[in-house]
Amino acid sequence: MAIRVKLPPGPLIAHQALCEAMAEAVCPTRPEYFRGIECVVGKIVRCLIPMSRPTDGEQWSVPALQSVLLSDDGRALDQLAQEPGRAHDPVNSESSSYDQQRSNLVELPLPYALDASDRNALSEILPLLPALSYPISQADEAAFLEAYISLKGRPVWEPILVTDSWMSRRKNEQMTVFERHQQALAEEHRQGRLRAVDAQHVPVPALSWASFIPRQKAITYLEECGYTPDESTRQTCLANRPLPEVVPAMFDERAMIPAVADAKELTGAASATETLGAGRPRQAHVMDGATKHLAGDLLESEGGRRVGKVLRLRQVEQMTGLKRSSIYYRMDPRSRYYDPTFPRCFSLSTTESGAVGWDEEQVNAWVAVQVAAGRK
Repeated sequence: MAIRVKLPPGPLIAHQALCEAMAEAVCPTRPEYFRGIECVVGKIVRCLIPMSRPTDGEQWSVPALQSVLLSDDGRALDQLAQEPGRAHDPVNSESSSYDQQRSNLVELPLPYALDASDRNALSEILPLLPALSYPISQADEAAFLEAYISLKGRPVWEPILVTDSWMSRRKNEQMTVFERHQQALAEEHRQGRLRAVDAQHVPVPALSWASFIPRQKAITYLEECGYTPDESTRQTCLANRPLPEVVPAMFDERAMIPAVADAKELTGAASATETLGAGRPRQAHVMDGATKHLAGDLLESEGGRRVGKVLRLRQVEQMTGLKRSSIYYRMDPRSRYYDPTFPRCFSLSTTESGAVGWDEEQVNAWVAVQVAAGRK
């Protein structure tokens, strides 16, 4: 089955975002992925092996080897066999008529991965069983397995459900895939077979966390690796793209209120006109008393703390080392790169499409935390 990789929208794809998309496609770890049949990550097949009495010097591992009853058709009855009238002692027990009627068998539970036929059989009976959704509590797991075992016509194997420990192993596997693709892309770039650029479409000498790969080049790499690009996300984003004036990343740098150094400058008087081009006058935004009062209110954070020095987007880019798209991704709760600790911007104008600013103190604090954590 082909592995479909969901690429982020846009003509440029961040280097790390491409590696993350491939790693997620190969080793999914998103909780929303684990619904229904995806919560079954394997199967237990119980093998019955006949065991003879140990010879001198040999002993059985009593906790590991248990006798089981067999039905007439040779299936295990999922019950440990106890010889009638006495405790079970596999080492010292003598032969009896009961042993002659029932073979002394050892049950070995062996884990296996699900194949296509297993998934097909499981998909047919899942509607008859309790719904599964990760994380799965112990009570939900017990209820599902009990219903599964009691179901007629079920497969003879038992399902293995996703657990926290399994998820931890899967995340380690995903990180391995991520690092392998990261190294492969770096080698492709060194050999000149892959072109990478920065956010301004300028070629870069080496791949880094701030590098971007043109979309078609990324698709070519996916196909060479045997992956199938999934463009559904991009098509959905294009179909649902809002008007430019309501997209944060589309804020006009020549917005209603110019770049300011602090709140005091923002409330100062603005010139009535300014010249653009060859003597073409344009009416500037004159701040009357009401607008000055509004601007003062806008420069207060949600917690009521007065903002000191105000930073514009380009200054935030320089201080954090992040590009415009990365900054807005970190502030968007819908983005996979959302960072709740990243400073929030606030409007510097009276319209939805006006300029925005950041509190310099908050930006400095965030950068200090990243440097201390070694993540920057």
